Amino acid sequence: MRWAGSAAVGLCAALLALSPVVARRANAQAAKLTTDVGPHYVGEVVSIRVTAVGFEEGQAPTVEVPSPRNGRLELIGVSPSVSQSLTIVNGQLSRTREVIHVFQYRYTAERSGTATLGPFRLAQGTLSAPVDAVRLKILAFPTSADLKVKMVLPPGPVFVGERVPVTVSFTLEDGLQQSLLRYRLHVGLFDDEDFRFLDEGHEGDTSVRLETESGVLEVRGISSKHRQGNKQYTTVSLIRTLVPLAPGTYEIPPSTLNVEEGVRFRSDFFGGRRATKVRRWQAEAPGRTLEVVGVPGQQPPSFGGGIGRGFTVEVSADRTVVQVGDPITLTLLVRGEGVENASLPRLDAEGLLSPQDFRVAGDVPTGEIDGDAKRFTAIVRVLSDEVAEIPALAYSWFDPVSRAYQTTHSRPIALSVRSAEVIGARDVEVAGQKGQVDGLGEAGSPESAAPAPRARSFALTGADLAIEHDPSVLLAGVDAWGGAWLPRGLYAGSALLLGLAFWDRRRRLVDPEQARRLRSLAEELARVKRAESVEEVAQALRQMLRETLVASTQEIDSFLGECDARSYAPPGSGLSLDADFRERAIRLAEAISESGR
Repeated sequence: MRWAGSAAVGLCAALLALSPVVARRANAQAAKLTTDVGPHYVGEVVSIRVTAVGFEEGQAPTVEVPSPRNGRLELIGVSPSVSQSLTIVNGQLSRTREVIHVFQYRYTAERSGTATLGPFRLAQGTLSAPVDAVRLKILAFPTSADLKVKMVLPPGPVFVGERVPVTVSFTLEDGLQQSLLRYRLHVGLFDDEDFRFLDEGHEGDTSVRLETESGVLEVRGISSKHRQGNKQYTTVSLIRTLVPLAPGTYEIPPSTLNVEEGVRFRSDFFGGRRATKVRRWQAEAPGRTLEVVGVPGQQPPSFGGGIGRGFTVEVSADRTVVQVGDPITLTLLVRGEGVENASLPRLDAEGLLSPQDFRVAGDVPTGEIDGDAKRFTAIVRVLSDEVAEIPALAYSWFDPVSRAYQTTHSRPIALSVRSAEVIGARDVEVAGQKGQVDGLGEAGSPESAAPAPRARSFALTGADLAIEHDPSVLLAGVDAWGGAWLPRGLYAGSALLLGLAFWDRRRRLVDPEQARRLRSLAEELARVKRAESVEEVAQALRQMLRETLVASTQEIDSFLGECDARSYAPPGSGLSLDADFRERAIRLAEAISESGR
């Protein structure tokens, strides 16, 4: 018997090797439709599957289907697959290849009655296949006094960015709860992308499953019991915080709770109960309208966009002893209910830092959440050695309860600001050797400071201003003054004057403050290049920092610290203005100058 089986296998293999192979495609294009087994109810999802065979592999065929009248039909996805089979008939081997495409739809009925889906038509190039329409009977959910759902929103209008509590609760009679098989709680408000929802800070003793378009969401809820008549009820309440993102009038859809109750049971293999008959119920909370408005106009200059209650602001500085032009890093901590949506006003706005005393960055710093606060970091520079403090900074927010703007202030920070002049050991040595004063001559006489004589004025007295039209008179002496080159020179000079006038007009259109800053930066850059001492380099760099705020200050601050160390170093220590140090100073000065353009 073993020998006979081996011989049979060998014979089949030989036949396969000798037989011609005929490749066959599957039958002509065809498609069929299947649905979930009913009954089907309003608001519940019905799965629809359209299976197509006989189309080419690769790109899936397109599906044309009219939109249903009383519900939503949505395509979920397409699943392609390929099946192959081999058959031997009369010694001839055939290979069949079949391509299958499965289209998955979901249908949600909006009202009871008969729903018609289709007809469907699948097409791929010249290939096509029709699918007849299908009719579904949609039932309305029965209601029960033992099942309730409720949604509570504060009366509007509410403000953009305001934290609005939303309470959703449902109640079940204890008998219904004991026979409960499953439930589905859907709150259409939670699917609206015009709102953001926060669940932090809300605690509970039970977990509630919410059905959303993006999946199932679990939220903590609080359960409680109460008696009504001769029945006991359990109520579960959950609270979410709604934050409106844009103004408008929003239609909030109804909230629904669907439950399945087991009516008849039988024991399963493990001794548990298995429902043999199921009854379904639904409770619905009616929809409503929610109006969202923006905060009122005439916002204070110190308004940072915060909407809530109880805001405070704390300000700290990384240094309090500085020289004019040195950077100061300010850290601002803003706290309050609704701080996650708060931002920071410009630090040179009214009620904050004076533009005459401080230079601040052009961009408003972005904050990050740090525990219960939002942290902002900004770099400022002191412009005058007369500044004695960082003043108390104002911060305003909008209180939706009082419907008014509120303002708080930080504590002032004392500063010790020195002039940007740097006095080193070399200055002390030179001061003891020189006895002359700037602006005086060698003997201290003021002769060198005498004013230069004024230039002579141009007078037109006695000039002939008549207009001459005679060419012979106009061209007289041309040969004596250069022949034909004289008119050409005059034309060239006229064109040059026009160009200069155009350049002067462009120059006058430049912002005077910007032009002054550019001139100052150019002068200080030239001062760095021709500097003869470390002190002069430090003075020029600090003056440039007063005119602009560079993005990164770590390298510059380190270099200025090195300047101070070289300035105070004793003579002969080797810390002088060497070539490498000068090259680094020029490179930093050019970077600062470029940032100010």
